[in-house]
Amino acid sequence: MTDIPHLKTTRRSVLRGALAGSVALAAPALLSAQGTYAGIRKNVMAKDAQEDVDSYRAGVAEMLKLDPDHPHNWYRNAFIHLLDCPHGNWWFFVWHRPFLAYFEHKIRIHSKNPEFSLPYWDWSTEQRLPAAMFGSDNALDPTSSHFPADWASFAADYEDATRAYWESFDDAQLAQETIRGNTGFDMFWNGWGGSVQANFATPRSIGRTKTAQNPDLTDRALEFVQPEIVLGGLKPEIFVKPAPNDPSSAFNSPKAPNHHRGMRGSAVIEGQPHNQVHNNTGGIMPTLLSSIDPLFYLHHGNIDRLWDIWTRKQTKLGLSALPLPADAPAFNREPFLFFIDGDGNKVTQDTTAGDYMDIGRWGYSYTRATGEELVDAPPRALMVATNNASNVRTEAFSAFNAGIAGVALNEAFTNTLTAPMSQVRHIAHITFVPPENVQGLRFNFFMAPQGDTPQTAPDSPDLAGSFEFFGVVHSHSDPFTVSIDITEALNRLEATGTLVPGGELTFAMAAAEVDPSKRLDSAGAIAGQLISVDVEAI
Repeated sequence: MTDIPHLKTTRRSVLRGALAGSVALAAPALLSAQGTYAGIRKNVMAKDAQEDVDSYRAGVAEMLKLDPDHPHNWYRNAFIHLLDCPHGNWWFFVWHRPFLAYFEHKIRIHSKNPEFSLPYWDWSTEQRLPAAMFGSDNALDPTSSHFPADWASFAADYEDATRAYWESFDDAQLAQETIRGNTGFDMFWNGWGGSVQANFATPRSIGRTKTAQNPDLTDRALEFVQPEIVLGGLKPEIFVKPAPNDPSSAFNSPKAPNHHRGMRGSAVIEGQPHNQVHNNTGGIMPTLLSSIDPLFYLHHGNIDRLWDIWTRKQTKLGLSALPLPADAPAFNREPFLFFIDGDGNKVTQDTTAGDYMDIGRWGYSYTRATGEELVDAPPRALMVATNNASNVRTEAFSAFNAGIAGVALNEAFTNTLTAPMSQVRHIAHITFVPPENVQGLRFNFFMAPQGDTPQTAPDSPDLAGSFEFFGVVHSHSDPFTVSIDITEALNRLEATGTLVPGGELTFAMAAAEVDPSKRLDSAGAIAGQLISVDVEAI
């Protein structure tokens, strides 16, 4: 039997099991000239994706049946995300690409379809969960009979095997987990907000709150998957900001000291459609064990597709798609040490961020979908900023009181307000210190012209945008910068004639409880600080 190459340039004929009793994991594959499988990832809603959807269902079902100590077991694969995933920093895109690619390889093996390619869900055009993801006997539905009934039954089957998995970690892996906050197995299993138990949806019936009868995205998620929001997130012409609070737009989230506890902010793509789709789907999807839900991989397939579009847009414009030369060494050497290959072995070569930037090494591409028009005819970003740096002041905010900040509008920025929204997007970069516990909270941003105080009720006409964290319970004392598309809100004000060059916008920020059931008694006061607001036309 010929084995699938391990997404490398060599083929291997000897299969090695990571654990005693592991089985041969190989299957035939088509190869590109570079030695990797030449697959085309398709829109999950497309008719020609049906074979891949069927294989996906079969592969997930088989991975769920594997023994808990098998390196390809469904939950063992999901634990990689809990152990190692980055969010709110510049390693967000580059970590999830190999996670999906190695996973895609596992599905080829366990579905017995060597030509499987992972479908993606383009939520900008299909603003509901795919029908293929539902069913009481469908392994793509985490509420189905394929999944454990509750935490107790899961723990009975998995605790010992997971402990053995933890005890197999080498010193470098344990050092990474210490940075993350997992100082031992007990901490990882059920010791804090980042543990397995804290992120596990129980009972099974709440594994996903969207249903076949109510599959539509709603609320802020529906707003933030709109094509114009996504296109705005793809317009920036730099990979990452020179500094987290720099008053300009970047494609990626800000730089950070490491990928575990280095949350510094969220750019548009990560902070708006990515976070909101996770949270709006409900169940286990808002947690760091969202990788238990098969929908996770379709969602992140779309995120990866958008990164590929941005990269090709940059190339067509003759611009870099990489970190700045001064930043590249720190970015490239960040270690990713928990990926598992097709043989069930820990990946020991190509284990840093710099090894995973190029999509070409994986041998896949995407069919055309939302955003591709930016590659066909890439626009240049305006990058006209109104900098509030000279007027920064710290304002406390809570669930009851708003923090206030004023931004003076220069003439160059005001002149962009009459341009069509298809050509210009307006972004607010809002820096704040979150409350210590952010679970169940939404941070709302309101806007009014000079002389008016924004109304800060959640349904206020002055609402300009909002932000929700994904996957984190506890925050930190460091400032966090979120980029919010405020184009529609600014156009509403411009239409009233209240915005003039040299005038001022008044921003207000307040926290709101969107899911009080997640606010534990120990969560503490909902209090934070608004530090600054900058606005930009791109």
